[in-house]
Amino acid sequence: MNVTKEEKKTFFGSPIEGDIQRNYRNDKPQKSAEELHALLTEVLSDPGIEAVRWIQYTPYFNDGDPCYFRIGESSVKLKIATVNEILGSIYGDDFDPNDEDNDYNYEGKVSEGFIDTWSLRYHKDDWKDKVSPSTLAAVEKFESEFGSSYENVTQDFFGDHAEVIATKDKFTVEFYEHE
Repeated sequence: MNVTKEEKKTFFGSPIEGDIQRNYRNDKPQKSAEELHALLTEVLSDPGIEAVRWIQYTPYFNDGDPCYFRIGESSVKLKIATVNEILGSIYGDDFDPNDEDNDYNYEGKVSEGFIDTWSLRYHKDDWKDKVSPSTLAAVEKFESEFGSSYENVTQDFFGDHAEVIATKDKFTVEFYEHE
């Protein structure tokens, strides 16, 4: 949010004038922390979903335009047996669930048991025999509703340059390195 010259501000009674730059935040209508909690609670209550993960950051460079905080890629961690079964059926003998260096791609990132929500949502026909309809519906709900309308609340709670993993019991935040 930018404060314009017309918006007079003071600091302990002394006027502040000029073009004041604020942390660039999403000025679109935002949802509340309570709404985010309700969405995460609903999605994580599905028995097929173990966790959700997303990245959030302010880019360091935006081709000369202002750099705004944003929520990036989101993914879900399905129950591990389900993920192994799905990936095994896709990759056959090449898939080793015990190989820590696995980084298979299926129209998106599949790593550490997390599968990007876009792939699950838009390629659900490939997954429907392996994942319950309720799990696919929960993934679709999360993928369609989570995003820019939660940017201010996620930045307030989890910070900038962060990878956030949400489970039923806790949130884990790690520094997210990006360009």
